[in-house]
Amino acid sequence: LVEGLSIPEWMPEQGVSAISFLTATDFDLKSSKIYKEKLSQYLEKEIFQNSIGFKPLPESIHGRLAMIGVVTGVLAEIFGAGSMLYQFGKFPLPVLLFSGLITAASIIPIVKGTEGEYMDSLKDQYTVPEGVFTEANERLHGRLAMLGISVIFFVEALSNSALF
Repeated sequence: LVEGLSIPEWMPEQGVSAISFLTATDFDLKSSKIYKEKLSQYLEKEIFQNSIGFKPLPESIHGRLAMIGVVTGVLAEIFGAGSMLYQFGKFPLPVLLFSGLITAASIIPIVKGTEGEYMDSLKDQYTVPEGVFTEANERLHGRLAMLGISVIFFVEALSNSALF
């Protein structure tokens, strides 16, 4: 049972471990040694502070995470790894590490000032179909994936089993 939070009867056992992880409050990042020595110089920059909230960068990052999460979560369900809630609750570290990598890969080109140059360089070497890899398509698919992953979590929580 999660302290300070009443878990509904319909909540699957796998979901309780995920909720426990997501509601943990016993870690203070700013007082940690690694934050003071390594992270504060990046996390306190204006680029990072401007990236928090309902803005294009966080939406892109969340969309990318959701697109990859839906595909990998559903495939893992199909191959018998259990529901997505169970997967996240049982194995949060790989999920968080992968999320960190996607976030870093999304932010680094902006910080370096090379945003968008990669696709232009590909066009010089390869035939890239016009209108396929666009910001609008990424935004649409990201939003659909965020909605999809939310529906999968909701249905799995209600049914107490994997969706696929």
